[in-house]
Amino acid sequence: MTDGQDLYLADDPVRAKPDDGRVDEDLHYAVFSNGAKLSPGTASGASLALLPADQPATLDACRGAGAGQDAYWVYELPVGQRLCLTSGSGNVALLTLRGKTEGKNVTLDAKVWRAAAQ
Repeated sequence: MTDGQDLYLADDPVRAKPDDGRVDEDLHYAVFSNGAKLSPGTASGASLALLPADQPATLDACRGAGAGQDAYWVYELPVGQRLCLTSGSGNVALLTLRGKTEGKNVTLDAKVWRAAAQ
C-alpha cells in the first residue's frame, strides 16, 4: 500500500486501491509529516486490532482480538506483526506486515474469511 490507498475485504482478490474519496473502505494507509498510519474505515464500521504473537493465526483468534485502536503508527509495528481487520459487512482478515518503507509504503499479506464475523 502507498499513501492514500485503501483495502476493501469484499474485493476478490483483496488488493490496495487508490482512495476514491468515498469513506467506505475497510483499511486506509496514510502518510503524514510525522509518520504513516494504518487505520480502519470508521464510516464503514471496520475495526483493527493487533494479534498478539502468542495467539494462533486463526479466525477464532481474530474474532477474540477485540476492537483495537483507531489507528496504528507503522513505525511502531515490527515486520511480521499480525493485525485482525473486521469489516462492517462481516468479513474478517488476518493481515501480516511483510515490509515497510517508513513514509512511503507497507506490504501486507491478507487472509480473508468472508461473512465470518460474529
